[in-house]
This record gives sequence, structure tokens and C-alpha cells, in this order.
Amino acid sequence: MSPLQVTMQCAPLLKGLKVSTALRTDTEACRLIRGLLKGTNIRFRSLDFFDHKCLIFLYREEDLMGYLTQPQNREFLESYGYHVFEIDELLKRLTLRIRLFREKNMGFPHEIGLFLDYPLEDVKGYIKNNGKGSILTGYWQVYYNRAEKEKIFSEYKRAKSIAAAEFQAGKPISEIAVART
Repeated sequence: MSPLQVTMQCAPLLKGLKVSTALRTDTEACRLIRGLLKGTNIRFRSLDFFDHKCLIFLYREEDLMGYLTQPQNREFLESYGYHVFEIDELLKRLTLRIRLFREKNMGFPHEIGLFLDYPLEDVKGYIKNNGKGSILTGYWQVYYNRAEKEKIFSEYKRAKSIAAAEFQAGKPISEIAVART
């Protein structure tokens, strides 16, 4: 995975529109990504290694914790066994569940959507509808408030364009990344 690809895939996070994102890439790229993030407030965590690929989770800790501890999100996560609301404990549990699901060929645990900054209503919609019948598919499957989500997707697309242009103009990721507002 090239630095440009990382920039493009992480643009909504880099530009402060999302609190987190995940990438599946080869293990060599994991080392590259860690280096690219130096000088940013974005943290990096490997969630799974399988078949010479790694699933990496990138996040802004304070913003992610603010999102996950909103009462409705916290209640949802507690229903999946998340009881210690400290970042390391939350990510340890998520890692464990991802590996368990992979070993049982069950895809991903549904709560990963919250960790990826998807709206709770759409995470619940995905679960309720078994991933079918969404009204919009983009960065995630949308089940409610189509117009609102189209605006968000449009902002993410714009962030990709801006981040790519900045990268191609020679800016390092540490300068492309902005503080979340």
C-alpha cells in the first residue's frame, strides 16, 4: 500500500471528519503506516493478523472515547460485553472478538461499526436486517436518514480530493492531518 493510498483511504480521519478508520493490508505496509503517522495525534493498533495480512485500526483516542462513551453507544457496547471503558480494554475486547469471529468464519462482530464511527442507528439497522435492504451504500450501509448520510459521504469524498491534492503537492501526512473539530 503506497503512502498515497493510505492518504486516500484515511482522508476522512486525517481531515478530522471521522474519529477512526480501519485498513486491511499486508504486514509490510503496517510498518509503513506507523511511520507515516508520526507527528500526528492519530494512533495505530493492529487488530488482527491472518494470511500475511493485518487489520489495522487508526484513531484519535480522545475523540473515539468521546464517541464510544455517549450513553446510547456505551449501552450498545455493554450489551456485547464491553464493560471497562478504557481505550486499551475496549480495543483488547474488540481484537479478541474479531479473531473469534474470523476463526468461526462469521465475518466481523457488528459492534465494529461503532468503533469505525458509523451511526448507531445504521449499525442497529444492519443487525436487524442482516445486512440487507439498506437505503444507501457508501462508507457503510445506511438504513436511516439517507439525505443526512449522503451529505456525510459527500464530505468524505471532498476530504479525499483535498488530501490527495495536498499529498501530490508534497505535503507529508503530518501536515495533511488536522485536529478534529
